Amino acid sequence: TGSITTDIVQLRDGPDLRFLPVGDYKENDNFTVTGSYQKWYQVEFPGGNKGWVYSDWVSLPSNTDTTKICKILYRDVPPTPKPKCRASSIPCP
Repeated sequence: TGSITTDIVQLRDGPDLRFLPVGDYKENDNFTVTGSYQKWYQVEFPGGNKGWVYSDWVSLPSNTDTTKICKILYRDVPPTPKPKCRASSIPCP
């Protein structure tokens, strides 16, 4: 179990700011960590909402052994969305 440590955090559908937000959570909201990839935690909030939060925005209990959190492999992470070009909705090369 962990908690949000900043005013507002957007839960994302992948481990990068380029992924779409799937929910907003506020300071002290609690969640369960289900995995990690680089500096992101895969989490589930009460009610079943799942996604990713950046590790700098959360707190885990001091007795949490982060080496025992399931490491998500690169091949199992959703592909990072490509940015759109500014002048159109066509993806940049």
